Amino acid sequence: MIKINLLPQEMAGARGGGAAAGGSFDAGGSALVAVALLLVFGINITLGGWMFIRYAEAQESLESAKVEAKKVEDQLKATEVKYKDAKSSIERMERLISVAESLDGPERVLWSRKLNMIPILALEGVFVTELNVTRRITEVETPDSIASRNRWEKDKKGPPPEVDKNPVINQTLTMDGLAYVDGGTENQRLEQIIDFYRQLRDKKVKLPFDKEESGFLDGLQQVIDPSGVTATRSEGREVSKFRFTMRAKPVTVK
Repeated sequence: MIKINLLPQEMAGARGGGAAAGGSFDAGGSALVAVALLLVFGINITLGGWMFIRYAEAQESLESAKVEAKKVEDQLKATEVKYKDAKSSIERMERLISVAESLDGPERVLWSRKLNMIPILALEGVFVTELNVTRRITEVETPDSIASRNRWEKDKKGPPPEVDKNPVINQTLTMDGLAYVDGGTENQRLEQIIDFYRQLRDKKVKLPFDKEESGFLDGLQQVIDPSGVTATRSEGREVSKFRFTMRAKPVTVK
């Protein structure tokens, strides 16, 4: 087929030259593209490796943070247990101090009054040989604590509530004595002991500085527990030994 070129000669030459130049550009351009691709590939590999390292470091930091958080949590739990133990100890000490204050206060006055009453109430031939006050401290669960525990027993949601108790002071007075009747019989001595018992139980007396009369059992439980009467000898005389036991009303320390 015959090709007809209508372009001027100079333009045709220029085009031909351009084509030749374009051929050389294609070869050089391919090399540049290859280099560029290698650079991009290398950058991607480097970036990927850097990201992997950073990811591994982040994972390691996360695991380390979790371990540290677990240690802190365990320390907090241990500290909480120690705090509760210390708090319980402090509360117990405060209650014991309250108990001591209670014993140093009105309780001493109570027994002092009883000592002052005995000479007034004692009958002729009746001798009080020994007085002894014993104290026993028990703990009783508070009504609020019992109610909380009963509510928890119904559904048992969450940890059981702590049991809260108050100290209770229980005091007991024991009175030992002898009854003596000059030339008398055992029955007469027994009557003396019974009369003295009635004096302690029923008679009202007025102590110095008191405005009103009061009874020996005021502030005590209204019961005198007599032990068995024993006939014996003391300093060469026939006597009868007796013991009365009386208990104070329990005192709850809150």
